[in-house]
Amino acid sequence: MQYRALEYSFRRSRSTISLIVKRVSKAIWSLHEKYVKLPSSNEEWKNIANGFEKRWNMPLCIGALDGKLVRVRKPNNSGSLYHDYKHNFSLNMLALCDYRYRILYVDVGEYGYKGDANVFSSSSLKAKLNDNLLNIPEPTHLPGLPDSDKINYFIVADAAFPLSLNIMKPFAGNALSHQQRIYNYRISRARRVIENVFGIMCVKWRILLKPIETNIESANWIIRAIIVLHNFLIDESTTNKILSMVDHETEVYRDLENGEWRNLLSGSEPLPSTQQIQNHARNWPVEAKMMRENLMNYFNSDIGSVAWQEKNGLNLVIV
Repeated sequence: MQYRALEYSFRRSRSTISLIVKRVSKAIWSLHEKYVKLPSSNEEWKNIANGFEKRWNMPLCIGALDGKLVRVRKPNNSGSLYHDYKHNFSLNMLALCDYRYRILYVDVGEYGYKGDANVFSSSSLKAKLNDNLLNIPEPTHLPGLPDSDKINYFIVADAAFPLSLNIMKPFAGNALSHQQRIYNYRISRARRVIENVFGIMCVKWRILLKPIETNIESANWIIRAIIVLHNFLIDESTTNKILSMVDHETEVYRDLENGEWRNLLSGSEPLPSTQQIQNHARNWPVEAKMMRENLMNYFNSDIGSVAWQEKNGLNLVIV
């Protein structure tokens, strides 16, 4: 945001413009309880899970999670706290979205040097998941699996996040079995939603494509305001312009075709991912590993498979 250009256009000082931007951003964020909120009941979570199953063939999924870096001006006296692995100064943005590309939860403001796993570990989302404060439905059965193998409702994420009963991630490595590759394809297909969310935000609010030239506090409010506006446009717009920009698939074979947002960002650097340190912790819960195996078995069964997964899944590369 070039306040110098705005100063000449509107005949206001940079300090006045900065104050106005901050106040307006805070006012927009004050609407987050209406436009950006986690479900509060079993039924609301089930509605999201039903949407993921219908749209993405991913049963019991209640969201897609990922983190990005938003570049900012170098803060005074901050040392290397905001210095990310790409040698930029940045804030972390962690977001959870539903199958409709709506953001359910956002955590903004962690230092740029932190990775996804670190940001998530200190987030209120993780605390609420751990303390069972979100009214997520009880584990349930999937058709074809043994009655004893109940599956938790879960969030899909990439390799940087920890595996748990609440978070399912791909299998890592190159020497994967056929079944593991199919599982990875199914998880990654559902997780594509959050990638599209970040891409659309960059197209609609191009301030995200360059360092935000404000102090850290104002940058934080600006990012939060963008989150509210993103959901506002999805909820209130009658043209569905945002949803027309997402990636789509061919009707029969589900071949991936790039959405309009990718073409509009051609030549621009989108929001960089946080440092992708794959989380290979040895202390993943045994129950979480078993649940992932059960999901893998389900996706490879006659009941849980989809017709196009063999063609698309075996060529997938997990980064």
